Amino acid sequence: MSSTFGHRIEQPHSEGDTPPSAQDLEAGPSDLDSLNRAAAAVGGGRNSVAIEWSGYGLGACACALAFYDLYQPSLIVAAILLALPLAVMALLLQSPRSFEVYHRGSSTRAVNVILLAPFGCLLLPNTFHAQVDPMWPVIPAVVTGLAMLATAWTLKGRQALESPTAFVVLVGLFGALYGYGATSLADIQFDISAGQTAPLQVMDTYKSCGRSCSYRIELPAAGPREQAGWVDVSSSLYSQLHAGDTVCQVSHRGALTLPWYRVGLCNSGWTGQGV
Repeated sequence: MSSTFGHRIEQPHSEGDTPPSAQDLEAGPSDLDSLNRAAAAVGGGRNSVAIEWSGYGLGACACALAFYDLYQPSLIVAAILLALPLAVMALLLQSPRSFEVYHRGSSTRAVNVILLAPFGCLLLPNTFHAQVDPMWPVIPAVVTGLAMLATAWTLKGRQALESPTAFVVLVGLFGALYGYGATSLADIQFDISAGQTAPLQVMDTYKSCGRSCSYRIELPAAGPREQAGWVDVSSSLYSQLHAGDTVCQVSHRGALTLPWYRVGLCNSGWTGQGV
């Protein structure tokens, strides 16, 4: 509508109704995108927190049970130990962003390396009281590591991760550790064979200390050990031995057909004392 002098007269608007300016119209799509991203972040936050705490909680339980199984080997505990890291892995693959944190000296978030603990702890239970040839579990470790590496590679593009490369590398490492530790754990603790006992003379003893101490005794070849060499033992067994003493090595065929052995005092009745 125009006035007599040719000026355009704006129509009155209802109360509270202000027409958008050209600038507002241009900013609309950008603001809408921001709101959508914020809504997505808020919507996924609840599940992310639940997944995060579940993952760390399951990891802590796995580590605690690994230390328990180190001193009190149990088939039930071993079975749970095999399952817990898989649950942590499932949560990590489902929502890797839930486990991204800022590492020291880095301005980019990456998957928390503390998740390595439940996979590494699989190596603990049989560190001293039973041992398998360290080369035999390498093959399953490589297979599971490559499988998880491929899985992480296919998922990294769907998660909008800040450090996708770190995610792929860590998941592959977790898979390799699980393959190695789970193979040793299952082969040793699910083996119910009586084993063959051989008395051996201690050739030498060795103690090495840094941040922690390691204890070894040198034994002649017997059973799965085809050559004479050093054997890791517990501090309690080491303190009772000197060069020339006799210990007993019990060799087993292994639940997964990977021979393994344990070393202890011959007069202990093989109930775990000194092992």
